Amino acid sequence: MHVPLTFTEFLESGYANWNYVSEPEAEKDGRTMPLPHGKFRGGTSSIDSMTYARGNSTDHDNWQKLGADGWSIADVLP
Repeated sequence: MHVPLTFTEFLESGYANWNYVSEPEAEKDGRTMPLPHGKFRGGTSSIDSMTYARGNSTDHDNWQKLGADGWSIADVLP
């Protein structure tokens, strides 16, 4: 499935998501929490997405210096 830039709007539109919410949570000052549940075959798996953030190159290089072979930024980037 191609994930459009407006993925959040897609989920909130009700087209693919039932838009369930939790009961008000006392631990969260009475706020509710979204409970995504997909309408398509596969349920919630059909609306899951994966995002990532690249690690800090200095962190990776420091791990390499501390003995974590194969964890330098040059090693993990490919």
